[in-house]
Amino acid sequence: MNTIELHMADSAFSFRVLSGTRTGQRIPVRSLAGVHSLLAQGPLTAATVEAGIAAIEDLLMPALRALPDGYDLVVAAAEWSDILRGLAGAGEPVPVAAIETQFNHLADVASGSPARLQPVSTAPLSVLKLLLLREVMHHGGFATVAIRAD
Repeated sequence: MNTIELHMADSAFSFRVLSGTRTGQRIPVRSLAGVHSLLAQGPLTAATVEAGIAAIEDLLMPALRALPDGYDLVVAAAEWSDILRGLAGAGEPVPVAAIETQFNHLADVASGSPARLQPVSTAPLSVLKLLLLREVMHHGGFATVAIRAD
């Protein structure tokens, strides 16, 4: 199986490309510390979310151009469970539509809907992860993301 693993640690992301059982190339780590700081500055607003997306896209696009086509996107359960929990059945990949639904819940909160009415975390790191995953799937053309048990 040819996969691209998306890793997130300490407000930084990286990709690892795996072909079959061989460990392949690593796409260098890119720091999202500035985006994380932006999201942590106060109540979440639509402007903050848009600024976060723009900053993520600036960092993400060069990394996506280095990835091969036709691979499956995979994330580690331990790194991503806070935003992916309950979006698909056990062992099932999460479709991009489920990520978009989570983003829409986040956008509702950022636009003033009470957070308690939306099933999405507004913790800055969780918001950062959701925005990053959404942009990776959208710009990388991934229809699903598989969750690898650790």
